[in-house]
Amino acid sequence: MAKDKITEYDSTANNNTLVGDVNLQESSMLPSDVNNAIREVMSHLKEFSAGTSGVDVLSFQDNDNSHQLKFQAPSSVTTSTTFTLPDGDGSSGQAIVTNGSGTLSFSNSLTNTPSFKAYLSSDQAQTQNSVTQVVYNTEIYDSNSTYDTSNGRFTPAVVGKYFVNASVGIDGADANGRIRVFLYKNGSSYAISSFGIGDTIDDGGVAQCSAIIELDADDYVDARVQYTGTDNVVGQQQKTWFEAFKLAGL
Repeated sequence: MAKDKITEYDSTANNNTLVGDVNLQESSMLPSDVNNAIREVMSHLKEFSAGTSGVDVLSFQDNDNSHQLKFQAPSSVTTSTTFTLPDGDGSSGQAIVTNGSGTLSFSNSLTNTPSFKAYLSSDQAQTQNSVTQVVYNTEIYDSNSTYDTSNGRFTPAVVGKYFVNASVGIDGADANGRIRVFLYKNGSSYAISSFGIGDTIDDGGVAQCSAIIELDADDYVDARVQYTGTDNVVGQQQKTWFEAFKLAGL
């Protein structure tokens, strides 16, 4: 039977008595068969270089050929696909991803960034029964410099879905009062939480609000409070903080 692909040849040289349909057995080989066999091998190599014929396993060996790294296709391939590699190397920590059409590129691996956390370091006044923005003025971390301590806004710069969480502490408590914490997106209320205060307590009141918010690169979010009393928003890392991070894979 004719051997028309590289994968059809034997690793034992003496077993290769056919190249294509050219007979190379010594008892019957003609001088012209040598030329024809070489031409046949060249055609196989051309098919291999053009991608119309391949190998079962692609092997890369180490310097002394003691170990190999091997790549192979699945045992059953449903459709032929050509992958185009990216030009050059990516950045540290990046991974190769596909656009769904065979074009590969380097992309940041799935991480929960951009992310930040900030807190209020000194007391901030609030207007009784009015919605007041809290400007968390001290950063704990800010992976991509996307939080602004001057205006209390998080502008992600990367499209995605983000978990956003805000905590507000009140310096003192209004008995039978109420604290409401808001998350605002682009200046409009997006989420709200409401906590009643049963009695005055030394620690004051602490309330939190969290939400998953879909953001474009130039959207922004901030946190606000509404309180029935006149006490300040307490500047304390444990009580009054604001954080957000990108949800990976969503």
